[in-house]
Amino acid sequence: MRALAAKAREGLLTPEEEIEIDSFERVGHLLSTLKSKARKVLKKTRRHS
Repeated sequence: MRALAAKAREGLLTPEEEIEIDSFERVGHLLSTLKSKARKVLKKTRRHS
């Protein structure tokens, strides 16, 4: 991932690498969303305990 990020900053990604880095970004956003939802559920659960 670091190598791809470095190449992206330099504007040297191949089309395949661009697809790969886009996939990493999508997964990162998905994980962030899931973590946020999990925190909300845990917060609600703690209130009702």
